[in-house]
Amino acid sequence: MVGKYVAWTVLSVAVLLTGASCGSSTSTVVSPSATRCAISLTGGTSIAASGGTGTVNVSAARECTWTASSDASWLTISSTPSGQGDGVVQYSAASNPAPALRRGNIVVGEARTEMTQAAAPCQFSATPPSFTFAAAGGDNTVRVETLEGCRWTATSGVPWISITGTQNPNGPGSVTFHVEANAGDPRTSSFVAAGQSIQVSQGGAAAPCTYALDPRSTTMEAAGGSTRFNVAARAGCGWTAVSQAPWIELEGDGIGSGNGSVALTVSANTGLSRIGTVVLQDQIFTVTQASAPTPCAYTIAPTSFSPPAAGGPTNVTVTAQPGCTWTAASQASWIVVTSGSTGSGNGTVGLTIAANTDGASRTGTVAIAGRVFTVNQGAPAPSCTYSIAPTSFSAPASAATSGVDVTTQSGCAWTAASQAAWITITAGASGTGNGRVEVAIAANTGAARAGAVTVAGHTYTVNQAAAPTPCTYTIAPSAFTAPDAAGTSSVDVTTQAGCAWTAVSRDAWITVAAGASGTGNGRVDLTIAANAGAARTGTVAIAGQIYTVNQAAAPVPCSYTIAPAAFAAPAAGGGTEVTVTTQGGCAWTAVSQASWITVTSGAAGSGNGRVELTVAANTDVMPRSGTVSIGGQTFTVNQEGIAMQAWR
Repeated sequence: MVGKYVAWTVLSVAVLLTGASCGSSTSTVVSPSATRCAISLTGGTSIAASGGTGTVNVSAARECTWTASSDASWLTISSTPSGQGDGVVQYSAASNPAPALRRGNIVVGEARTEMTQAAAPCQFSATPPSFTFAAAGGDNTVRVETLEGCRWTATSGVPWISITGTQNPNGPGSVTFHVEANAGDPRTSSFVAAGQSIQVSQGGAAAPCTYALDPRSTTMEAAGGSTRFNVAARAGCGWTAVSQAPWIELEGDGIGSGNGSVALTVSANTGLSRIGTVVLQDQIFTVTQASAPTPCAYTIAPTSFSPPAAGGPTNVTVTAQPGCTWTAASQASWIVVTSGSTGSGNGTVGLTIAANTDGASRTGTVAIAGRVFTVNQGAPAPSCTYSIAPTSFSAPASAATSGVDVTTQSGCAWTAASQAAWITITAGASGTGNGRVEVAIAANTGAARAGAVTVAGHTYTVNQAAAPTPCTYTIAPSAFTAPDAAGTSSVDVTTQAGCAWTAVSRDAWITVAAGASGTGNGRVDLTIAANAGAARTGTVAIAGQIYTVNQAAAPVPCSYTIAPAAFAAPAAGGGTEVTVTTQGGCAWTAVSQASWITVTSGAAGSGNGRVELTVAANTDVMPRSGTVSIGGQTFTVNQEGIAMQAWR
């Protein structure tokens, strides 16, 4: 038997991963290991139905990179979703539109923390709030608006108004009602739909009553108060005023006849602006109330200052909400407010402390935004003069250090005190004679800022640059469709200059061949292993973005059968046929291994097919045997000799 054998060679791709280290000269960050990169999360919480923001703390070894995601569409990551080591993930929750509690998770690696959001409260509105019918009565419909899942009912307390049907009493729907014919005087009553009072006025057999309000609306401050409106009606025409809002109360029973007035009390508003109505027969009086002001809160920094006897200037930072006003007033004659005596929102108060000539230390205060700023001034030292160098420093946005030299007479004491929380004295907080003050300046995460350090009665000013613009990243393309065979792919990273990023494969069959880390714009090269099984999908985390690789399945191996497998030919020769059976798309050939056997049809094919053969006459006295290779299978031809034929 002659056969063909197909050998599959599995290519092994070895990729050298080069880990980039970052940090100070005393620490090196290496690639994370599976055993060390355990991640834990804290900060899961309940969220109000109105939505909001919050944070989740990530605890991980400092060499471990991670990416945060949300498994709920209403819960989104609002900060940079990736990090390394310990970090904080900020999230934002949309308002819940349904009256049912819902859950979502912040996912970091294998760790997750659950967020639960309260159900939206069921609130109902029924429109229109009032109807007017002729004496003949009739039917009408009230539309109920609420959230799907909020149940409501409709009831009537008077015999001449009947509820004839409700549609979808478990969400937004409608109420149909019927008013009986009126043979008497005009009448007014109401029925309840979804907790709302619907007023019905019906004319009598006599002339119908009409009503007018003056004014028809009013605007109230958030503090609330009293108001009224006048009612114009024909004598004998009764009316009833009904408040449609719990924060609007009638002063009295709201019932009258003919001309009159209705007095109202509006409660103070502690939330957003709101609109409520009072219904009188077929008339509506509208009350629009302003929102409550945001309460003001104030902080000052620092809260105290210890100047030398020589005095000098200092600054105090005030933090408050926009629109919140404040004042600064000295409680001591030797402390002068030189700037910022009044302000609104965030601001700065400048103070000057006069030299102390009394011979003893003293304490004074300044009232700033309702807070107390204390000044403790030392007693004067005889014949001491002080100078500092330099008097200012321009710091970068990143953390930095600086130094100030103090020059004075031997035995003259001095102190150094920071006037800004972000400037810390690390050495030389006090001294005698010549000396040096060392300060540490914290990294700036916001706008450019200025702070001061009082050194030996002099002001050392630190001007710090603003924090750089946050980094943003995009990748292109974001996905790749790979064949089943081994191959490569590339991804371009776009970001600002100086912005660092990494590329980490999340699947063993995708390898980062180049560009595992970079700064600014760059390129990541990937190697994709051959697929020996079903179609699969893998991802690579690149600069906090997800690059998706979809790889086709390995092709199914072809198998072949032939029928029949042999043919007994007479000495005179002749023709025969062979049927080939295989999978669709599987190619095959038919090749004769004997010169006296000819493939006359079907020398090549794909899928199922047929091969036709011709066997030449045997002129020898002896029988002979030959083969044909068809689709890797052997077809045998056994032919008689002429002597055997003659014998027969």
